[in-house]
Amino acid sequence: MTLNIHQKISFTVVIAIVMISMYDAVFHFLLWLLHILFESAEFVLDHFIEGVFEIGNRETEIVVFYLLISLISVGVYRLYHALPRWQQQFKQLLQRQQAEALAQWQALSALYKMAWWSFFLTAINCWLFLT
Repeated sequence: MTLNIHQKISFTVVIAIVMISMYDAVFHFLLWLLHILFESAEFVLDHFIEGVFEIGNRETEIVVFYLLISLISVGVYRLYHALPRWQQQFKQLLQRQQAEALAQWQALSALYKMAWWSFFLTAINCWLFLT
């Protein structure tokens, strides 16, 4: 399913409004989810290493700690080297979307443009009134 530029913009605006109006709940949920995933991976890794190498609980915790530090370090290193490429791709994507949006906006009639802006401003006013 492909979305036209107006549907993409509408979807982005809705997501932005949710993120702005409930940023604390969204941020808390994402941190909670990240914590649960990390604890689950650590639990599985603890039991795997303890079972395979038949070592005690304290030694297992030390091995898992250094293993996780090593994995996080490798991830940060790879992220550091991937960021310039991602930044360039993101810039190209934004420029392409801006050109598409501008072309579609210029193709609209004046009446449709006024209707679009009226709807947009009404939605913003309702949102500001309700918050």
